[in-house]
Amino acid sequence: MLDPDQIAISFLAAKVQDFVFTIYRKKIEAGQQSVPNTRFLPADCIAASSSDDTNTRYAVSLISQEGYEEVQIRAWVNPELTQDVLHQALLSRATATDLSDNTELPDKTFYRKIGFVLHRHREYGDVREVMWLRPFDLRVHGKFGFLCSFALRVPNASDLPAKRRLELSLTHKNGRINEDFFLDQHQKIADFLRTYFDAIQRLKLHDGSEIELESKLSVIPSFTLSTRTYVFGGNRQGKNQFFGLRDYAPFQTADPFLFLVYQLRRLSLEAKLILVIGYGFGDEHINGILQQALRGEQEMRLVAVTWFGDNLKVAEREKKEAQFKSFVAKQLGLEGDREQRLVLQVHSAKSFLGEALSLASMTNHFPVEESIFAEIESTPTTT
Repeated sequence: MLDPDQIAISFLAAKVQDFVFTIYRKKIEAGQQSVPNTRFLPADCIAASSSDDTNTRYAVSLISQEGYEEVQIRAWVNPELTQDVLHQALLSRATATDLSDNTELPDKTFYRKIGFVLHRHREYGDVREVMWLRPFDLRVHGKFGFLCSFALRVPNASDLPAKRRLELSLTHKNGRINEDFFLDQHQKIADFLRTYFDAIQRLKLHDGSEIELESKLSVIPSFTLSTRTYVFGGNRQGKNQFFGLRDYAPFQTADPFLFLVYQLRRLSLEAKLILVIGYGFGDEHINGILQQALRGEQEMRLVAVTWFGDNLKVAEREKKEAQFKSFVAKQLGLEGDREQRLVLQVHSAKSFLGEALSLASMTNHFPVEESIFAEIESTPTTT
């Protein structure tokens, strides 16, 4: 039984955290274009840490290639690379003969996650209850492992009734919002561990080495939040925002921009894609808000729209694009492997908003929402 000051999170940690594995790399010289799987790595990947500021660009492969050197690397030297290695190891195990009939991949390869089928509801057209596992580095506790997330996958052609869909997704129970959602999801994770843990407990990495997963969810300290209160006009407080506004009027701040900054922080933390037009990334406070949002959501992209004028030659424009992208990446802490989360669009604001901006143009940058209702998913019908 858990200590009342602890809470179990949906995270299966590896038993050994700073493990070592083999990679193959080839240095990318200054002036050369980056290639897929470019990583910033130190010369010595055993002695260095992830904070090493002498990193160099390398093309990285998990298999031997001509012209690539073989090196050993510690897991925390490049956490993003380690997540890729863990994903490949789980993918290799999930697609093995004994598991492949009951595992599945996301519709978009952008997601590094693998699904394990807990239950099939064939009466509704192969609706599946799925436990998704995706690699994750829980940096605050120095742990690598896999996050577990329950979802209901519903084919487009399914005749699953709406009420039943909500119940199977765990969001509702007996026609009401499910206040036991996290307890029910914990039970689904327990079902997953009983069914699949023995098969995935030991994962073989690409180089033949192995990692072993903990059999129980990780536990972290917990604390009780203070009662929520709202501040209204005259610094008077209340527990209900509607009655508080009625009785006390809105809170008036001396800084008219404070509310806008608050809204930017709140909305950026909820966003899946941030679109920035005409901002030079010179304000440390705004940059801090954007950096916090990008740090909290691993799959978020930021699209920066800027303009260099009409009369630039191609080579000069490309140079300015590279310089601006490098500058923005540094300002937002997106250097190295994380720079791929920054997308640069060169347009004037007028041409971008009037011509270039469309749902289709943003599709490749916008992660697919899992559902409007918590963890319900729709999947294409297969024939």
